[in-house]
Parts: sequence; C-alpha cells; structure tokens
Amino acid sequence: MSLLKRWWPQLVALALLLGTVGVLLQSSQTVGIPRDESVYFDAGKRHADWLDTLWREGLSAFGDEALVRHFQINREHPALPKILFGLSHRWLTEGLGVADHLTGFRVPAFFFAGLLVALTFLFGRRERSTFAGLFAALAMLVVPRQFFHYNLACFDAPATTTWLLTVFVYRWAQEAPRSWRRGVLAGLAFGLAIAVKHNAYFLPPLLVLHWLWDQGPAWWRSGGWQARWQGLPRSFFGFALIGPLFLYLSWPFLWHHPFERFGWYLGFHAHHEHYPWAYLGEVLREPPFPLLYPFVLTGLTVPLSLLLASGAGLAALLARRITPVVQRLRGAGAQQADEAEREAASRRRSSDLLLLLLALFPMVLIGLPSVPIFGGVKHWMHAMPFLFLLGGEAIETLVKGALPAGAPPLRRYLRLAFVAGAVLLPGALATAHFHPVGTQAYNEVAGGAPGAAGLGMQRHFWSHAVRGLLPWVNEHAPPGARIYFHEVRHESYRWYREAGLLRSDLRFAHDVAGSNLAIYQVHAEFRDREFEIWSEYGTTRPVAGLETAGVPLLVVYQRPGAERR
Repeated sequence: MSLLKRWWPQLVALALLLGTVGVLLQSSQTVGIPRDESVYFDAGKRHADWLDTLWREGLSAFGDEALVRHFQINREHPALPKILFGLSHRWLTEGLGVADHLTGFRVPAFFFAGLLVALTFLFGRRERSTFAGLFAALAMLVVPRQFFHYNLACFDAPATTTWLLTVFVYRWAQEAPRSWRRGVLAGLAFGLAIAVKHNAYFLPPLLVLHWLWDQGPAWWRSGGWQARWQGLPRSFFGFALIGPLFLYLSWPFLWHHPFERFGWYLGFHAHHEHYPWAYLGEVLREPPFPLLYPFVLTGLTVPLSLLLASGAGLAALLARRITPVVQRLRGAGAQQADEAEREAASRRRSSDLLLLLLALFPMVLIGLPSVPIFGGVKHWMHAMPFLFLLGGEAIETLVKGALPAGAPPLRRYLRLAFVAGAVLLPGALATAHFHPVGTQAYNEVAGGAPGAAGLGMQRHFWSHAVRGLLPWVNEHAPPGARIYFHEVRHESYRWYREAGLLRSDLRFAHDVAGSNLAIYQVHAEFRDREFEIWSEYGTTRPVAGLETAGVPLLVVYQRPGAERR
C-alpha cells in the first residue's frame, strides 16, 4: 500500500499511455495515408535498410556514399522519427508479422501520442493540481483534429510530445539549477525534440526568456560576472551543448559535411513552399497571411466546451497577474506575508508566466504574416497542453467556489467528475463523428462541417479521405482500370496496394488524360481540375462519392464507355 501511495501518479500516467496506444491501434485501421505520411513510409524503410548495408559491408556503411543512399531521402526533416517508423515496420510487419503495413509504420507515433497524454497529466499535476492535469490529459484526446494526427506516422504528435518533455525536464532541473546531471538530462530532452522537428529550436529562447522574467533581477544582483556566470542554470548549457550533439548523432546524413547539410536544412524551412489554403471564402496562396488565422481556426475547430474552459482559465491567469501591477500603480500597499507565503506566491508567479508564454507563443508565431499556414492546427498543437491545463484549473476553481465551506471531499470529487465529463463529452462525440477524416472537423461555432463549408473553410486536406472510397473502387472499377487519384501520391497508391486495400490490377494514372476513372478531391483551389475531368470525360455526372453530413469530400467520375463491374 505504501508503494501504491507513492507511485500512483506514475501508474495513472502509465494507464493513460497504454490506453491511448490501445485506442489508436483500433482507430488507425480506417485512417488513410496522407501525402506526407507516404513519403515518411518510404524514407523510414530506406533508413532501416541501412542496417542491412551495415551487416553486409561493415565499416564501409559509415561512408558518405552509403549514408547518402539511405538518408538523403526526405532530408527536409531529421531522421530519428523515420528511423523509428522504419524499424517498427521491419520488426512488427516484416519480421513478426503481427501488424499490417500501415500499422507497422505507425506504432511509434502511437507511443509518442500516449506519452504526450501521460506527460500532460504529470506536468499538470506538478504545475497545478491532480485534477487539472488529468483534465488536460483527457482533453488532449478529445479534440478531433489532434486525435487524427495521433494516428499517423508523421512528426506532429512526436514534436508536441518532445516539446512538452523538454519543458517538463526544464522545470524539474530548475529545482536544482546548478546540478549538472539535471542539466545534461534537459539537454537530452531538447536534443530529442530537435531530432524530431525544427519547431523545437524556438523553445530554448522561450525558456531563457521565462527565466529572465522570473529570476533575472535576482540573478543580476547576485554579484560580479563570475557569480552571474556560475548562477546560470545548467539546463541552458545542456540545451546549447548536449542538444546539438544528440541531433548530430541521431541523423546519419549529417555525419559527413554537417555544416553544409544542416545549413541546407535550415534554408529549406526558412523559405518553405506555400500551399493554397481555403480560409473564410478566400484561397490564400502567398503571404502576407491573416494575423488572426491560428486564433480563428482554433476557435472553429476545438470543441466549444473546451474553448470556454480554456478561455476562462487564461482570463483568470491574466487577471491574477495584472491585478498586482494595477494595485502598485494606484499606490495600494501590499499585505505583509510570511516567508512560506512569499515562496508559494513566487512559485505560482513562475508557473503562471511559463503557462502564459507557452500557451500563446505557438499561435502568435504562426500568425506572423510570412509564416506558412498549410497543415492547420497541427502547427500549434504544442500550445494545447498548457491551454487545457488552464481550463482544468478554471473548472476546479469554479466547482470549489460553488460548494459550501466544509463540504465533504466525496461531494467535491463527484461534482468535479460531473463537470469535467460534461466539458469533455462534446469533444469525444465530435472525435467519433469525424473519424477517420479528422481534417474535416469543425466545432459548434463553425456549425460543423456544413457550416464550415458555407464559411468557405478548407473542407479536408492531404488526400487521406480516399481510403473511404477504396472498397467501392475495388468492387466497381473495370479490370485493369487506370485511375487518376487526385492529390494522392503514387507512394500512397503503392502502399494501399501493398497493404491489400486496393486491387492489384488497378493502375495509377498521373493525369486525367491517361485515366478512365477519376477520384476528385473537392477543394476550392482545385476546381479547375474538376473542369478538366468534365472536359476530358465528356460528362459532369459522378458515379460515386464520399461525404460527411452532406458535405462532399470526394467525387468519382468515369469515362463513358469504360466497362464497370
């Protein structure tokens, strides 16, 4: 019992992790292959094949020629996630045969998502309360678009997980800021984050800013330069030294010519291509993009109950931090407090500043007019654990305030559970409703999918919805049909066939002219492609389609004269 009392938070976190993985193992069975995931499948397989080269050729596998052959593919992103995807596919699918081709690649992403939910609970419990942490963890599971990303062998869930992990270890290291062991672990966490995705490079400046905001004045008064140098948290040295070293070791493509290749990587993302994006009736093609884009899209996609709770928590935090400033400006005297109260207030202020910074910065960054906006909410998903934590705190404060003094704890727990369930339930229902086409999810503010279509928002993207039509294609397509899969990469087509989801006799057509069956993805920016299909086929009448709540997603056209089954 004593062990259970000591370790129960870790056991709850483990249950959240394993429960999330179990749910994703089931839900992913109907999720299609987005454009970028198909590339990561191929890259992961090529990366894992380097082990064969190492086995056959020995030390020559470390030569630049062998490394380029296996790791130049998709050099736009670090190799670590793709290595994990490839090794998982090799062991679970090709080796043990316990997973299909798609699941074999995706299993590491499931564990990253499970770890994200577990870390949200542990971090929330540390910064606020057990209830706030548990609420935030469950909230991370019931946002439809986020849940969709958890199902994919992509970088978004792993990037959010490693971002939160770095913040978690930073806060732990701040308890003993001069501990080199904790500084090294903070550096390893940051190294893992930048070995997943480039957005983690913004994290050390944010954490340094938080530290200066929180501890800077006392640090500056600590003495001369030598004392100030010694007073710097060791985690900052870990970020600067251990993090880049971890990235280098985990990315074999950098082992030869590291500066040249890393410079190309930074340049690629600094001048990233812009993809057309539908937003409030307009197709956005080039910057400047709207400043409020991430805030508007968050307001139209996150379930309304979670928006209200998080907004209340954010408002309460701002009021808590602004009120003392206003009182000082008015000349109101501060009440005397003992040392314990001052220490508790200092910890609270530090936590408030951190949550405020991390909840708002990702959206502010994407709101800059020159930053690419394709991909939607996945690009600021790492703000959500902090926002939902504030939402959980707001609910707990509300429930406690509504109870009479001296109310029994059981009564408080039951009310907290009831209110939390009422706030989380709409998101859970929306996630079930929109799955597996999570990129189509819109909330009550938008009016669901029909309302968002009326507003001129992006209906869905990345072509993953085509999986919902594959059973129809297998049943009705003529033998040996040449199919134009609009916006679907050849790699996706190949993996659908490899996984047994598409008939082996069906061929991939690279253009409309070379096809006798066309699956058009409904988008405002692609309307000319539908006109091309009409003109080439000589018909405007579809033979099949896919829709959600009356909103067309995919339309199938067939060239007249092509014999159907």
